[in-house]
Amino acid sequence: MRGIIAKIKVKEGREAEFETLAAGLVVESCAEPGCLSYELWRSEEAREFVFVERYAGEAAAQAHVKSDHYRRIGRQMGELMDGAPTVLQLAAVEVAAGLSSADTELAGSDRSDPERSRLVEQWLSHFGVVDAKELDLGILEAIRQCVTNGVRPPEKAA
Repeated sequence: MRGIIAKIKVKEGREAEFETLAAGLVVESCAEPGCLSYELWRSEEAREFVFVERYAGEAAAQAHVKSDHYRRIGRQMGELMDGAPTVLQLAAVEVAAGLSSADTELAGSDRSDPERSRLVEQWLSHFGVVDAKELDLGILEAIRQCVTNGVRPPEKAA
């Protein structure tokens, strides 16, 4: 899997125009084969927008930057940018079978500890989920603390 984060600063007073063009890029990019997600965000920084992109692989990411709509809209957006964009290229990290990256993070950095992994699986089962991404951050933090302290989930009442 390939991820891309692109931060773009826009010239003052051109934000609405940029946002309109960028929205068009989002719509067309989401329809590309291999595009898993393509989102536009506003940063806390003034006049800064952030694209968060996920692709099935490197080939899909390369096809995106070679697409007609990317080149056409990119040229139009370029006229509205205040400097060059900051682009961060990301490659997904493979994690242990049966655990998502969030699950592995819960289990701690020592992936070789089967007891911690079992605790994560037990806590996820306790909450009736397979993937930690299905839980809110408060519950995830509580599970992380329990796993760190070696606390098992309570037995379910019959």
